[in-house]
Amino acid sequence: MKIMKRLVTEMPQLKGRSDVSSASLGIRRLKAFTLIELLVVIAIIAILAAILLPSLAAAKLKASQTQCLSNLKQMATSGIMYANDTGGLFAYQDPVNPILGQDLWMGTLSNYIAVIKICVCPLTKVPTPLPQGNIFGTADIAWVWGQNLPEWTGSYGLNGWLYVYTVGGELVGGGSTDPENLFKKPAGVNHTTMTPIFFDSTWVDTWPETNDTPSTDLYNGNTPQSADGGLDRETIARHGGAAPHKAPTSWPMASALPGGINMAFFDGHVAFTKLQALWTCYWNLYWRPSAAPPHG
Repeated sequence: MKIMKRLVTEMPQLKGRSDVSSASLGIRRLKAFTLIELLVVIAIIAILAAILLPSLAAAKLKASQTQCLSNLKQMATSGIMYANDTGGLFAYQDPVNPILGQDLWMGTLSNYIAVIKICVCPLTKVPTPLPQGNIFGTADIAWVWGQNLPEWTGSYGLNGWLYVYTVGGELVGGGSTDPENLFKKPAGVNHTTMTPIFFDSTWVDTWPETNDTPSTDLYNGNTPQSADGGLDRETIARHGGAAPHKAPTSWPMASALPGGINMAFFDGHVAFTKLQALWTCYWNLYWRPSAAPPHG
């Protein structure tokens, strides 16, 4: 208050004097940032962003992987409930439900859970607009099952060796050429903790053989054997590394496979499994586990 009163009193007398400074009036002049100081601040912010952004991206991937495991857990639980209720494994065409039963395991599980809400991994996207017909998926794009309408879309597959006979009594898919590998009934699954039931995949189902080689295209997951339902449908680097859209499309056959997929097993537990370890699982009745994939 005293300073203000002094200013008001002395201002008329001080007007026009060149020897009056801000300091003499009790006023401090604010100092602006220099260009160097601004550049230092910007550099610090850039360094912090470079440190934090990868951590945030990794946290997002981890959250999506957790949600994916939750989806598979619900699907496996529903599949086990179906087996308990029917006393059998999955019907390729379910005679109990002649409408949804035409839609493979997706239609069968619709009696137990809202499959359409959980059969897409959070790290994949549904094609838009939805194409017609059967379209394979990739590491980051969901497959489309267009055999019937409405179409189904998803990013998980069923172990085809857990299918049983069709309504007409004929074997289906890989089971038609190697029927001895079919589990046929729940009691036939001897290694429940190591037998996959649902998992990340580029197609709705698969019939792996012991001598299946992995795909060298870990984004598309396809090889000439893919049309026969080989294990290459599952050799996609969707989890456990970089974002799936960055999955390598040309990987050396003799090198250890990077990344992995999420899987649900016949005993109901779910787990992330490295691609390199897929051959250690028991995919069919007479599967011979291997510590590493064959290389042709």
